[in-house]
Amino acid sequence: MILRWVFRNATRRASRGGHWGWWLVVASVWLLQRDRDASSQAVISMPIKQGQQILVSMADDEVAP
Repeated sequence: MILRWVFRNATRRASRGGHWGWWLVVASVWLLQRDRDASSQAVISMPIKQGQQILVSMADDEVAP
């Protein structure tokens, strides 16, 4: 939400002839949003019935068990 606000305002300021640094802010926020959206994809998706319990655990693949 904050990234969208920064992106919108930086784009507005840059396009109105503001300092060239605003274009750097726009590009940086765009890259952050793109990376965040790419990494938030689901690993698995399955329907869950009412009353069913699930266990979610996270592990680092680089660390040996």
